[in-house]
Amino acid sequence: MTLPDPSPVSDPRPFCDVLRAWLDTRQLTAYAAAPILGTTQQSIGRWLSGQPCAHERAYRALLSIS
Repeated sequence: MTLPDPSPVSDPRPFCDVLRAWLDTRQLTAYAAAPILGTTQQSIGRWLSGQPCAHERAYRALLSIS
């Protein structure tokens, strides 16, 4: 029996991996996800490349409900 994936808030993986999985699951590009997340395509690109997100916990919570 496999356990369900943890929610983005409790997922121990780096934010870039959690965000990439969220985008892949929803078949979204950074361009399409930007308005959903209330940010820019450039910010999403930076986060996907591993740069820090100042409000990571808030974005993880948003990923868990959207």
